[in-house]
Amino acid sequence: MNALVVLAHPRRDSYTAALADRAVDALGPSSQLLDLYRSGFDPTMDRDEHRRYLDGRPPIDPIAAEHARLLASVEHVVFVYPTWWGTVPAILKGWLDRVLAPEVAFTLTDRWPHVRPALTNVRAVTGVATYGSPRWYVRLINDGGRRTLTRAMRLACGWRTRTRWLAMYALDSSTAADRETFAIRVEQTLRGVAPTVPT
Repeated sequence: MNALVVLAHPRRDSYTAALADRAVDALGPSSQLLDLYRSGFDPTMDRDEHRRYLDGRPPIDPIAAEHARLLASVEHVVFVYPTWWGTVPAILKGWLDRVLAPEVAFTLTDRWPHVRPALTNVRAVTGVATYGSPRWYVRLINDGGRRTLTRAMRLACGWRTRTRWLAMYALDSSTAADRETFAIRVEQTLRGVAPTVPT
């Protein structure tokens, strides 16, 4: 299965970036890494682009258009990011806003349902997220990133798209062994192997 691993972290020496690299390795040669920071992606939408969006037209920015082309060529999208302020980093939110545009992620019709998925090639979406807070706190604040990527993405891909969520909670107080255990879980899950490490 062709896969795109979308990394949203500014530092290549981070644990999050290491998880993305291990995800690519686990998924094999048919996968590729899209590092949003290194790609030069600008998450801000200007007035002209917003007008195009409202008119139902796809992005013309070369980087956003290239990312849209990548999305159209894969069956599995893996998002790897740190949770900041209870949701995805700004660069990833901007990526969703600018790349998952009309004629890329959805089409608008006059008949119900008015919004129809356009990324029907995507059969699986996986989230790999780190959290500084423990699980109970993340649940208390409703985990905005997880809801966006598992629910809203289905509007673009279709309700039959499989979603999986791999979460490393309490990263700030974790040990090296904890982090390695989670990294192994990510690898095994993406290889389609039943995890043999504690979850």
